[in-house]
Amino acid sequence: TWGLRPDAAPVTCQHISRLVGDGRYDGCCFYRSDFVIQMGLRTPAGRQVDNPYGRLTTNESRLPNVRGAVAIAHWDCVQSCGTGYKAHAPDCGGAGVFFNLEGPSLL
Repeated sequence: TWGLRPDAAPVTCQHISRLVGDGRYDGCCFYRSDFVIQMGLRTPAGRQVDNPYGRLTTNESRLPNVRGAVAIAHWDCVQSCGTGYKAHAPDCGGAGVFFNLEGPSLL
């Protein structure tokens, strides 16, 4: 179980809650485990699961990424970056989330 902070990131929490509620993460896997554990809409076979909601249009980064925090992964690009999305807003997340294993110095 992970807790969300709609008081600090209401749009992000609604976005992730819809993806979870629709079962979009069912069957998906964790694919990174160094200073974070990261997952998104990718199956163990490497298949991308459709995200019908697209990417976020805002970055609500107000809380520090400390050990134990959960955050949405953000991208720094305005062109296609291999995610399948075209011309999305810079630094706005889609469906990748990560769990911080260390402090904010590596983020």
